[in-house]
Amino acid sequence: MDTIKRFLLPLAECEFSLNSIMDDLQPDPWIIPPGERPQRATGTALNIAISILEACPFEGPRIVMFTGGPCTVGPGQVVGLKLEDTLRSYNDISKDNDLCKYMKKASKYYQDLSKRAIKSQQVVDIYGFTVDQFGLLEMVSIPK
Repeated sequence: MDTIKRFLLPLAECEFSLNSIMDDLQPDPWIIPPGERPQRATGTALNIAISILEACPFEGPRIVMFTGGPCTVGPGQVVGLKLEDTLRSYNDISKDNDLCKYMKKASKYYQDLSKRAIKSQQVVDIYGFTVDQFGLLEMVSIPK
């Protein structure tokens, strides 16, 4: 219990620190090669957050996820790194064409995360730019 409290606290006890961190955020210093998307391991990050909170004694834990684009690497990937590989659209989904090649696997991955989050009574708040630009459809099962 004491070990967990070193890393996780109720919001009231860490609000100032959280606000300070948010105020000091800087653009990512990693250089993105021309013609590629940034590497985002959103699925892995969400898995880690859920895993940490599964071991947490607090009631009603909440994960706040800020995303600026689609998951491009690792589990939960919804599009490749190359910009020439466009993100699936509604028409692509209805036709189940090649642009949807990551969709079933990503949806299954997020459904499995969802089951774990629900079992430990977790809530995930997702903040993103637009619905069709970061893979919210694949994350639809995550408890909100």
